[in-house]
Amino acid sequence: NARIYRTSCRAMITLGADEDLLTQYKVLNKQDLKVTMAVTDPNAQGHRDDSLAWFWTMDIKQDSDMNDWMSEFFRGHWLRAKAHMHRWEEEVELLQAESGWVRNYFDHR
Repeated sequence: NARIYRTSCRAMITLGADEDLLTQYKVLNKQDLKVTMAVTDPNAQGHRDDSLAWFWTMDIKQDSDMNDWMSEFFRGHWLRAKAHMHRWEEEVELLQAESGWVRNYFDHR
């Protein structure tokens, strides 16, 4: 698929595609083709900073209108990110409470 993408990009350049179209389709690097934990398991330990390759976040209106799978994918990804945010908010709350408990313990000791 990567070979087909690169061939298609060269064809667009040869056919004289306008600059807006060419900037939308970036160069495909080997790093982009690696399967990251962001897709397979976004909750995996040590992978919280993983992000999706640029082509997963392209805004192609026709694709999202015609492809329910992509809409569902983005919805699932958004819900996972929201759950992460809520977990970290809860963690901050717990850490603040624990620091208060430790302080109270030593004050009343």
